[in-house]
Order: sequence, then C-alpha cells, then structure tokens
Amino acid sequence: MPDTSELKRENSSSRIIYEALERMGPKTQSQIAAAANVTVSCACKCLKLRESSGYVRRAGRTVNSKGISIGRQPWLYARTIKTLPELRTGLLPDPPSANELRDIMNAIIRRKNS
Repeated sequence: MPDTSELKRENSSSRIIYEALERMGPKTQSQIAAAANVTVSCACKCLKLRESSGYVRRAGRTVNSKGISIGRQPWLYARTIKTLPELRTGLLPDPPSANELRDIMNAIIRRKNS
C-alpha cells in the first residue's frame, strides 16, 4: 500500500487534489489538475496512488452534452468517504549546528578509514 505520509503535510499535492475533489465532486484528471494548480502528470500520479490506498475512486466515464459517449472518454474521479489523516503539527527537532555536522562527518570518515 502506498505511503500516506504525504497526506499528513498541509500543502502536499495529494492533499490539495483530494480537497479539490471534495469541493468540486467527480472530475477528470485535467479538470482536477487545473483546479489544484498542478500538472496533469502530477494529478495522474497522485490519483493512482490515492486510488490504490482507498481515498479516491473512479466514478465512471464522461459523456458528451447529449448524454452518450462515443469512443474512449476520460475517467471521472471522486473522493471516497475515507477521511484524510490528521495534519502533522509536531515541530521538527532543531537542525544540527555546523560544528555538530563537522563532528558527525569526521566520525564517519574515521570509521571508514579504520
């Protein structure tokens, strides 16, 4: 199953696409990409990953204005009732200082040479 850690980040493309689907209802990949302001390939990848993890489902194919479909029509994607994971709110630890990084690298080099 794909990793859901991307859904825990506030501005991740998967979360933005999922929220756009929630607002708009079933849409095609290109409509979702335009609404979420991402590329079509990004939307395609995110939709495939989220479909396999159960957050998005295919909702049939599109039809023309007369209600019929001629030829292959794009898929419509819709969100499922599965709720998104909570946003990560915990603060990240402080990054190491330059001296600490130097000590770490020196330890790695010494270990490698011995």
